[in-house]
Amino acid sequence: MRTLLTLLLVVLLVPPPFQTAACPAPPPARAEAVAGEVLSAVRSKYPASSALCYWRDATLLWGVEKVYATNPAARGAWLEYLQSSLDTAIGEDGSFEPLLPDVDFIACGLNLLFLYEETGEARYLAAAKSIHDYMQRTFRRAEDGSISHISSLLEGYQGSVELWVDSDFLLLTFLARLGEATGDEAIINEAARQTVLHIQHLMDPRTGLHAHGWAERSAEGTLPAWADPSTGRSPVFWGRGHGWVMAGLSEVLLHLPESHPSYSFILESYRRTAAALLAERRPSGLWMTVLGAEGLEGNVEETSASSLIAYGMGVGARMGWLPESQYACVATETLSALLPRWQNPDLSLVSTGTVVAADPARYVVRFDPRTKYGEGAFLALLSLSLGPR
Repeated sequence: MRTLLTLLLVVLLVPPPFQTAACPAPPPARAEAVAGEVLSAVRSKYPASSALCYWRDATLLWGVEKVYATNPAARGAWLEYLQSSLDTAIGEDGSFEPLLPDVDFIACGLNLLFLYEETGEARYLAAAKSIHDYMQRTFRRAEDGSISHISSLLEGYQGSVELWVDSDFLLLTFLARLGEATGDEAIINEAARQTVLHIQHLMDPRTGLHAHGWAERSAEGTLPAWADPSTGRSPVFWGRGHGWVMAGLSEVLLHLPESHPSYSFILESYRRTAAALLAERRPSGLWMTVLGAEGLEGNVEETSASSLIAYGMGVGARMGWLPESQYACVATETLSALLPRWQNPDLSLVSTGTVVAADPARYVVRFDPRTKYGEGAFLALLSLSLGPR
């Protein structure tokens, strides 16, 4: 009996994740209130009927999913919102045809797999498989099999195959979750292979940071203007791009079998990038729009980058992938720094969507007060302070 009482006391005295005395954090009630406000705004601003299978929408719904998982009382309403948003994109039988053969336009695949996990409805898995089949048929690849972020041959993309860091989240997460959902060894191996290839092509071996883009020479031997002739990489270290890396690799590590031969390489790459990003973190707890460009005019501490990077680090601290002594407080400190921005939309500073560029000034042209992807990223970070997942 005494042993049982001792165990109960230990359980009661252990603080919940990210709420330790050593980690300043907003009170749970405040975090829940903010989550409710953001979710209410999401429903008002973005009716389910307006959703597309597009990267902005997919990131928003991903953030909603993360908060949904922490609040059993509100799950019914938010499951309905998630289903209604995605049901507009797929047929009743799960049929689905993307608008363009680009990663940006298959991004809802990761949301479809979440709904399949939650509801067991076969049409969501069927739609995810349709996306995968479409990707296999139509997406361009480099000689080593790397999947191009852009395959539609739109103006400006007729030549080389291009990998973008955005795919670390939008593509790799989808493949890892599809492999887990189906148990298909070929898809699991493809998820691991694409993750390794994206790391090898995009990570700068000197710093551990990631380029926004990498390009393979076209059949005519040309490269995009932004690509380094020797490495194929773009020169800018983009803040939100590293958010895609940290969120994407953390999702891959959650869904890829630990026994997979590539798992340890992916984990070590994730750790190296986390360490490089920790060194780039500002005293405020946030990250800049462009990393390592302190003198760049208009370069500010950016909300979506900070949310996604801190989320990826927070998951790593929780899962034991990253040392607790260095990373345990990152998520709550960043959240505390961001909360005032979400009470004043004019201060939210979410950078606009951008293509790969060589000039850092291209990344600081415009900031949107609120965006679907900015709110999705913030909700994901907020979910780490809301309870069990």
